[in-house]
Amino acid sequence: MIKLLIFSFKKSKLLSKIAAHSGQNSFDAGEFLNDTIKSHFQGTTLSKREIYIEQLLTLLASDKGTTTLLAEHRKSFNDVRNIIKKLESAGAGQIVKGQYVAVSSIAFLKQLRIVLQHWDGDNFRIGDLNSHDSSLKMAYHLIESFS
Repeated sequence: MIKLLIFSFKKSKLLSKIAAHSGQNSFDAGEFLNDTIKSHFQGTTLSKREIYIEQLLTLLASDKGTTTLLAEHRKSFNDVRNIIKKLESAGAGQIVKGQYVAVSSIAFLKQLRIVLQHWDGDNFRIGDLNSHDSSLKMAYHLIESFS
């Protein structure tokens, strides 16, 4: 029981950090220039948001429910990374009631189950919809699930 509470606390804290770093709409030219220079000389560096997402994925890898669900659908954490990118590009990269939908959708088993049921490894497939419309429908459904 205590282990579950600690897991939930860590997950909640990471999701809050991801939401906080995903909602930044202002452009800081100085920060962009520093990141570009650092990237050029030191190689690609992850943003804070990307680091928090990787920490979340590491945490989820220790969760039996998440790993069992991924195994049932024959998916990996690389699929999960691609799912996040696809959801962001389909419009789920927004904050709803404090949740950054594209990432929170893979952190909660109810939403993750739905996502995995429709993920073919590259795109979402819902009924006879094409991949673009399937992605839009999935993003809409997930946004609504956090509303």
